[in-house]
Amino acid sequence: MNIDPNNKSYNTDPNTVVGTYFVEWGIYGRDYTVDNLPADNLTHILYGFIPICGPNESVKSVGGNSFNALQTACQGVNDYEVVIHDPWAAFQKSFKQAGHEYSTPIKVTTQC
Repeated sequence: MNIDPNNKSYNTDPNTVVGTYFVEWGIYGRDYTVDNLPADNLTHILYGFIPICGPNESVKSVGGNSFNALQTACQGVNDYEVVIHDPWAAFQKSFKQAGHEYSTPIKVTTQC
C-alpha cells in the first residue's frame, strides 16, 4: 500500500476503537485516495456521504449535480436503500501503486 510515511504503526489495546473519516471526493482536489489511509492502525473507516434513496430535498436544495447524480443512482432502487453516488471515485479508479487495477474485484463489507 501507498501509506504516508508519517503514519507509523502503533499498538493499541484490543478493546480500543480507532477510526477515521473518509470522503470519496478527496481523490479529486486533494488527491487523497483510500490507499493513503493508515489502515494498519484502524479498526473502522467511516465512509462519508453515502447517499440514501428516497425523498431527499436537502440534496436538491444544495444545487449542482448532486441531486441529478442521486436520481440516476436511485433508478429502480427502493426508498431508503444505500447507493454509490460516484462509482468512479468509490470503486472504479485504479490504485496502481497499491497493485489494484479498476478491473480487480473489490470486496466490500458494510455494517449498519
